[in-house]
Amino acid sequence: MIFLWKKIAKTVLSLILIFSLLFLAIFLSFNLAFLKPNRLVNWSESSGFYSSIINQASKTVSNDLNFTTSKQINLVSNDLRNAYTKNQFDKNIKNVINSNYTWFEGKANSPEFNISLTTLKQNLAINISNNAVNRYSTLPVCTTNQLLQLRSSGSNPLTIPCRSILITDSAIESQVTSSVNSIKLVFKGPNLSSQSININGHPYYEVLNGHILYRLLKFMPFISLFFVLISLFLLSLITRDKAKILRRLFVSLLISGLLLIILSILAKSIDGTIKSRVAKLSSLPFFISPIDNLLQKIITFISKINLEIGLAYLIIALVLLIVAHLKIPLRKPKQSKINGRNLPTVRAEENKPDLSFDKNYTPSKKIEIQPTAPDLKPQPINRRRLIQ
Repeated sequence: MIFLWKKIAKTVLSLILIFSLLFLAIFLSFNLAFLKPNRLVNWSESSGFYSSIINQASKTVSNDLNFTTSKQINLVSNDLRNAYTKNQFDKNIKNVINSNYTWFEGKANSPEFNISLTTLKQNLAINISNNAVNRYSTLPVCTTNQLLQLRSSGSNPLTIPCRSILITDSAIESQVTSSVNSIKLVFKGPNLSSQSININGHPYYEVLNGHILYRLLKFMPFISLFFVLISLFLLSLITRDKAKILRRLFVSLLISGLLLIILSILAKSIDGTIKSRVAKLSSLPFFISPIDNLLQKIITFISKINLEIGLAYLIIALVLLIVAHLKIPLRKPKQSKINGRNLPTVRAEENKPDLSFDKNYTPSKKIEIQPTAPDLKPQPINRRRLIQ
């Protein structure tokens, strides 16, 4: 019965060791990906969020200003890039991510960032109105027929084909400014902050509880390492034979390494699943492609780390197999010293006497064995000698 319980305990501890090694590698890869904000900032800057925002805002502004030609749309896109440069976008991304990490680490009660969309609209209105005024100043003077046609159908100073004395530069600037300020570029509201990004009517940081997940992710590698050490310790108590312990550790490392390699290979086939998940973000359809690019960068990095750790597990398992096969001692025997001199080390196996029987042994002299003892005759008693 005791033997059965020991066998069950060894099996359970071996399974705990395998899964602990597996989760240790996975949580290490997640920590390397998300523990510091710099890597996430670089991924976000190179995922195409800036281009998606500019393209979406260009379409919105062009539609509201009745721009239909490709030349006009390109002008709006250039005005947007001048009003909101890539450097400004990168600074805002860095500010948003760093403020969230400050909240993750418990240094703030909530993420604190604020991106002014009003300033963006003002800069955009100035750029578009300047371009409109410059365009209007180069137009030819309207003819009588053109003036009659403009009076009957109305005129848009941004798309008018000729210059009329009824339309001044200040009128063009005021119309462009009012039109741009009324446009909802990408996000609603004058500012983009942690309070304006809501999920079901609540700020996102109150719903996601990211600070709890961050702290849990930070300590999970240590928890996994603790289970690895405690399972090895209990196995050493149950199994006295070091060779068997090495064999179980070899099998555990081999299985964990193979599982990590399989997971890293399967991660490349999740592309279709990710796109289908991201496509459900119908409220921000122009962010589907950048979010997909960002997730792909994260998954590629994590799968690469898991692959490297899996290969390291296999190398360690191979070393353990060689050690167990060659019976290399894990610890060198200590040498005794007398008067400062090292004495030769003698192992217990070398000090045992040789009790084997040599069948080919022949004695040097032939020994005769008499079957019976020799006859002993009684000697006569010398009485005279006794009297003396």
